[in-house]
Parts: sequence; C-alpha cells; structure tokens
Amino acid sequence: MRAAIDVIRSIVVKNGLPRLHFSVYQPKGWREGTVKHFKDEKKAGQRRDPLNAVEHCGPPGLLTLEREHVLGDEVYEIVEHLPLGSCLQILSPISRPVQDSHIPMLDIELTPNDENLGYLISCLQVLGEKSGAVLLSGASYHYYGYEPLGRGQWQKFMYKSLLLDDVVDTRWIGHRLLDGFSLLRITPKAGYDFAPYVVAEL
Repeated sequence: MRAAIDVIRSIVVKNGLPRLHFSVYQPKGWREGTVKHFKDEKKAGQRRDPLNAVEHCGPPGLLTLEREHVLGDEVYEIVEHLPLGSCLQILSPISRPVQDSHIPMLDIELTPNDENLGYLISCLQVLGEKSGAVLLSGASYHYYGYEPLGRGQWQKFMYKSLLLDDVVDTRWIGHRLLDGFSLLRITPKAGYDFAPYVVAEL
C-alpha cells in the first residue's frame, strides 16, 4: 500500500526537486474526536455565520525539508513526534531555477466507491492531468499530479476545477487561491486511523 508520503517521495525523485515545504496544524474539533465542516451545516439546512464562513488564515507551523530529508528517515521522525491531535500537510510550491511551480493537488468531495472513482479519473483527465495518484483520504479522496505546473498553469487548473463543483471541495479551493498555494494532509486525523493511501493512478 502506497501512502501519501510515498507519493510525495516519487514526485521529488521524478522531478529532481531540491526541497519541499510542509506545515503542522490541528484540525478544528479534534479534541471532540470529530472535524466538522461548513458543508455539514449546509446539509442540515443551517445558515452559516458570514464572518465564520469567510474566515481565512494561512497555515501555521511551516517547515522546509531538503531533498535528502524527504527521502530519508527525517520525515518519519517528524510524523512520529507530532503533537497530539496534529497533522502534517504538504504545500504545493516547489523551487525551480526559472519559475515558481506547484504540485497539482485537489481535495475531492465524492463518496468513495468504484463508480465515483472512475468518474473522478475522467474529471482529472478533462482538467489536463496525464499522470498522478488518487488517494483515499477518509470520507473522500485527495489527488496529486506527478507533473508540476507553472504558477499561471496552476491558477488555471484551480479555476477550472471550480467548475467541477460536484466533485471538488470548492471551499478548499477558495482558501487555496487566497493562500496562493495548495496543501493536503499526509498523516491521519481524528476519526481515521490511517494516512491517505493510493487507490488509483493516472
């Protein structure tokens, strides 16, 4: 079984990346053993408080790992020593000699099943993705593209993804566009005793 960290390592090796950026964070509600989203309130027919709905803050606990540390044991040591209830997430920006590039990433909102997985792969291909990995994240999927995109290409990829509003987490994309980069969790979180793992590849 290939976990999210294995996918990240493959991207590093395939593209000769010198370093990657990570963030340590605590999902809201982890102490209660659940992580609620605004979509849960929406499904229940509840109106969301506008101030809370548009609240946005950048990722805390930023750290950069050089290539040898991503490919070595250091990344596992960081995961092993995460504070209680915390998760490690990977950021999309990578450093290249000519321009800033991003690893294509998406947070999906489809219920995991064979039919939805096939549909998701079709959607990713329509977005122009030729190679990448789909991971089971828990209640849905995560996607990582193996081919980095230039900043303009990444922005276009994100905007086009918004048109697939029955597939992607549109609030996640909104936050990512505000940040100017993507990020995805690569370790377990409350309610799931496993890290995201690969279930399909393009």
